[in-house]
Amino acid sequence: MLYSFGRKDRLDVDAIRRLVKSMSRFLPDADALAAQAMVTHGEEVRFLDAKPMGGAFVLKKLWDRLRISEYLNKAIAGRKFTAPVEDALFAMVANRALAPDSKLAVEDWAENDVYLDLDKPLRVQHLYRAMDFLLEHEQDIQREVFWSVANLTWCSSTPPAPTSKRTGKTTGGSGATAIPRRSVPICRRW
Repeated sequence: MLYSFGRKDRLDVDAIRRLVKSMSRFLPDADALAAQAMVTHGEEVRFLDAKPMGGAFVLKKLWDRLRISEYLNKAIAGRKFTAPVEDALFAMVANRALAPDSKLAVEDWAENDVYLDLDKPLRVQHLYRAMDFLLEHEQDIQREVFWSVANLTWCSSTPPAPTSKRTGKTTGGSGATAIPRRSVPICRRW
């Protein structure tokens, strides 16, 4: 016997629970969870699995803030896709940002290594179909995402005019640009 807690009818059960919680910090995570659940609920709990979601969560919020889903859905409108195009594109973007790998490996990564909150499980054919779709609508989606980013970064009614580093005066620019200039709405706070 290592320690006597005294008579059963005079036990301070809350103190014992606090002791178990305190001691369980020295155990592996799964064992600590099981010990705390046993004390709290009186039944065994098994730890099955956990997937990281922090990076994917931040990327999804940025994806939503840039309204990429809106632009993709506008391009998808009127087409009968059975493949989850948006989910596949987000999975490939998240994979490239968090754990770069091939498209073949994205399927396994999205299923086993990270929590992406996808509607359907992804298959490699979904990824290839999504890439085909993106190539078909590349210019339109790229333009819309550009203006979303511009709205977040410029925070003014129009983009700044090019200026000379030497004189600080507005320059005429270099001629044609790939993306036409247009008025950008005033930024809103996140």
